Amino acid sequence: MIRELAFDFRVGFAVEYYRTFSTPSTARVLAAHGEMLRNPKKRSYDTALILMEIINGGFDSDRGQQALQLLIHAHARVTATADEYRYVLLSLWMIPRRWIASHGVRRLTPAEDAAAFRFYQELGHRMHLQMPETAEAATAFYERFEADNVAWSPEAAQLFDATIGVLAGRLPAPARPLIRPIMATLIDDPRMAAALGLQPPPRLLRHAVHVALRIRGLLARPTTVDTFRPGHSGRTQYPDGYSLHDLGPAAPE
Repeated sequence: MIRELAFDFRVGFAVEYYRTFSTPSTARVLAAHGEMLRNPKKRSYDTALILMEIINGGFDSDRGQQALQLLIHAHARVTATADEYRYVLLSLWMIPRRWIASHGVRRLTPAEDAAAFRFYQELGHRMHLQMPETAEAATAFYERFEADNVAWSPEAAQLFDATIGVLAGRLPAPARPLIRPIMATLIDDPRMAAALGLQPPPRLLRHAVHVALRIRGLLARPTTVDTFRPGHSGRTQYPDGYSLHDLGPAAPE
C-alpha cells in the first residue's frame, strides 16, 4: 500500500502537517516547544523518517523499537493534553486517507483502511494514550475536536510561516511564489485555511490545481517500487544518509 500510493501519502502527510497548527492550544504548545521554529526542515523530515522506520520494520523490529523510543523521547517535554496528542496522531491517519479517497491513483481497500487505523491505534497505545476502539469512534472524536477547537491564532501563523518554505522548496521554482494559495487549495477547507492565516485561493488557481490533480489521478499508475530505504531516504536533509541517532531534537539518554 505504501509503495503503490507513495506520492499520495506524501501529499496527504504534508497537508496533515500544516493542519495540526489550526487549533490554538496545539499551536501554542508547538510554538512554545520551539523545535518547529528553530529547525523546520529537520523536524519535518525527522517526523516522516521516524514514522517510516516504524511502518517499514514493524513495532517489534530493532529499528522500529528504536524509532518508537525516539518518538516518545521527542514528545516527553511537550506539555500537550491527551486529547491534543490524540488529535495530532489521528490526523496522520485521517488526512492521508481523505486525500487518497479524493485524489489518489486508487482508493484504499477496506482491509488497507482498517490496517492503517490499527497501526495508528497501536502507535497511540505504545505512546501510552487511550485510543478510540473503532475507526468510527476515532472519526467522531476527530471531527468533534476540530469543530470545538479550530480557530486562528498568532502561533499558528508563526508556525506556518516558519515551515511553509520546506514544502515550497519541493515545488518547481515558478510555482514557489504561489505556495500559500496552493496550500489553501490542497487543504480544501475554508475554515481550516483561515485558521492558518491563508486567504481563499483565486478561483482560476484553484481550478487549475484541481484539474491537474484529476489528470494525475487518471494517468498515474500505482507503483511497486520501494521509495523508502532505511538509513538512506530523506536525502534533501541527510545527503550522506542517516542513523537513527540523527533523528529527533536530541538523542535519548
